[in-house]
Amino acid sequence: MSQPPLAELRPLLRGLNALLIGLPLALVVCIPGAVGDWIRLFIIVLLDGTVPPAVWLLGLLPVLGAVGLLVVGVWQMARFQPDDADWQRDLFHSRLFVLLCLGLAPFLYWAEAGTSVPGGEIVLRLNVLVFTVGAFVYLIHLNLLLRRLARLLPNVVLQADTRIFAKLNPLLLLLVLALVAFYQAIDGLFVAEGRLKMVMDAVNAQGGRMVILLMLPSVATTLSMIWKARQTALRVIFEPGAFDDEAILAAADGGREDLEDAAGDKINSPADTSCPADAARSPDPE
Repeated sequence: MSQPPLAELRPLLRGLNALLIGLPLALVVCIPGAVGDWIRLFIIVLLDGTVPPAVWLLGLLPVLGAVGLLVVGVWQMARFQPDDADWQRDLFHSRLFVLLCLGLAPFLYWAEAGTSVPGGEIVLRLNVLVFTVGAFVYLIHLNLLLRRLARLLPNVVLQADTRIFAKLNPLLLLLVLALVAFYQAIDGLFVAEGRLKMVMDAVNAQGGRMVILLMLPSVATTLSMIWKARQTALRVIFEPGAFDDEAILAAADGGREDLEDAAGDKINSPADTSCPADAARSPDPE
């Protein structure tokens, strides 16, 4: 496989670094109820208990910053292989979903803060629902995008790993989305009583943290694919001949020759095979 140009690998590295930072940060700050209360409490303590009129702008910074890193990452990756139509088409779809999430990100904070406007709660919940679906679709599409990226990089191991995880992660994410939708439907349609009500109240109180735990395996494997793609790009830059076909074949031939030499060596038996313990137990020859 031919080596990609070095001028295109630099923006690719910047994009992958932005995704490495932004993806786990977005998982923490964008899920309602996860750390939103801590952020508001930190702002109030930082301002000595005073709440100025524009304090909600400070509460938006973590969400906008995390999603903004994802936007920067996708935009930087678009400068890699600009002539590849399939790659650019996949990037266009990713940019569409991440821009949707960026535009709806403020509604996450407003939904937690609440509103006194009649009908405002329905609008806020609807926007949060659209953001959630868009975020899941973006994360699923990001796995497919990483699989496409692995085909453009000269690393056979990376291609094999992404081929497996890019099929597994969307299934896990769809399962999490189905579980969340099923629980929300049960919570809204049925009235729980007794012990079941206590369990559902506990789940509602810790819902954000439970969603993080459910999404953690998929996000972790996605981050591992991003890390491997980043390491491949770094190795192409600093070791240009590391993934050449000639170098790989030479390394394989060298390993084969070592195995043949090891198999051809004869094992010499030791001259003295007696055991000192056997000599001590043997009778005296005299």
